[in-house]
Amino acid sequence: NMHSIRQYLLNNFEFVTADREGGLYPIEATFPPCEMGKLLAKNSYISRYYADVLTTDQVVAHASNALVGTHFNISTPYTRRVNAGNLADNSNALINRLLAESNAATPSGNARHSATGTLVHKLFGRYPYGVAYSHGKFVEYKLFNSTRNPEHFAWYARVMKALIKGADERRFTEADTASRMAALRRLAAKSPS
Repeated sequence: NMHSIRQYLLNNFEFVTADREGGLYPIEATFPPCEMGKLLAKNSYISRYYADVLTTDQVVAHASNALVGTHFNISTPYTRRVNAGNLADNSNALINRLLAESNAATPSGNARHSATGTLVHKLFGRYPYGVAYSHGKFVEYKLFNSTRNPEHFAWYARVMKALIKGADERRFTEADTASRMAALRRLAAKSPS
């Protein structure tokens, strides 16, 4: 149950928070910062969390349109030195384009109610329930579905890296946005879902 999972987190991890958020058995686990390259290492907090907690029958699945999901909080050397404004603005420009293309590709014109197949579903595992939010020195991304599958989490990390590539130090030009969109479309074609 939620209480035993929270207790496990508190007993086995340093600098991890757990609070009541989302669904019938709510728990939101927030892990300390780490470098993207170390995020999926064999003994990383996230890998241990998947191995020890998310494989148990104590975790209840939710619908992909629910207002819970996987968040990423991203900072770069530039955002920590200056601010995260460009990263949030450039990311949101890409997210809005992905949403527009996904909506246009559905018969109803609204990909929110499509089960699969659109760009946003391939990249994020769902229709996003948020966008990129600047918090001064970092950006919080509320885009991805929750998952009990470590391979899907690894996919989300790969999408994050592609989404933020080159997005922090300057405003994107239209050519930059078009180039990044082409890269995200190519990546979506490799989606595991």
